[in-house]
Amino acid sequence: MDHQAKHAFWGVEYEGIVMDLRYIEGKAGWPEVKIKRRWIYLGVFAANIAFKVQIGDSIVKKKGQVEIEVYRRDSAGEWKKLVF
Repeated sequence: MDHQAKHAFWGVEYEGIVMDLRYIEGKAGWPEVKIKRRWIYLGVFAANIAFKVQIGDSIVKKKGQVEIEVYRRDSAGEWKKLVF
């Protein structure tokens, strides 16, 4: 894995509700998620969640961390952290 890409990923931070998903040709099939009017490419660094995240989920990526946390409302409307 490219050192520059890995370093750049560590510096990224975002959080919010997934409003939309899209798959772009030429991006190896990895999705982008729309959060707060911004498209975020999940890519290989998010391999554990990339194809499991759904519209309506809440995702959190903190600067300096590799893990992307995903939360989904259960049948009672409570947010639950998902582990993939």
